[in-house]
Amino acid sequence: MSWPWILGIAVGAYAWKAIGLFGLSRVSLSGPLAELVGHLPPALFAGLVAQQTLAAGTTVEVTTRVGGVLAGCVVAWRRGPLLLVITVAAAMTALLRFVAT
Repeated sequence: MSWPWILGIAVGAYAWKAIGLFGLSRVSLSGPLAELVGHLPPALFAGLVAQQTLAAGTTVEVTTRVGGVLAGCVVAWRRGPLLLVITVAAAMTALLRFVAT
């Protein structure tokens, strides 16, 4: 890939973000479209978490990641603070990896 293509893609990406930030911030949505747009960030975040959790790796790695995410989800579901969610998820993953070895 050549530098002009890389720079063109970078300029296009920042232009797209600027259009969204400055152009679409003045548009007011209502009805079902507003509700749909409100659900997009959590859905995208869930997709990213699932992709990173289930990414390629050995069975032990994927199993320990899933265990950590599930433990973090339980704490989040019980309305625990974010720091506790992260700590519990990391601790569960570490514990499962320690037990698996």
